[in-house]
Amino acid sequence: MQKLKDIYIIIIDILIFIIKERKIKMEDWKTRLIEERKELGEKVERLIKFLNENKECEDFDLLAEQLHYMTGYYEVLTKRVSKLSK
Repeated sequence: MQKLKDIYIIIIDILIFIIKERKIKMEDWKTRLIEERKELGEKVERLIKFLNENKECEDFDLLAEQLHYMTGYYEVLTKRVSKLSK
């Protein structure tokens, strides 16, 4: 009977460990998502500032197009982040 209890305790310990590991990994991707959104927002702001100050830049059109796609990506990340709190 004692061996059965010992096995049961080991199984419970293993399950607790697995649950904790899965939670940590889940939190990691959430943290990375939030951080990626923050960093992209900062890059978008810097690019907007650059474009406003350098309207005669040789690559202005390409950078404006880049800003368009970056903004779209930022919006998608924002939607994903907003779903985290639901």
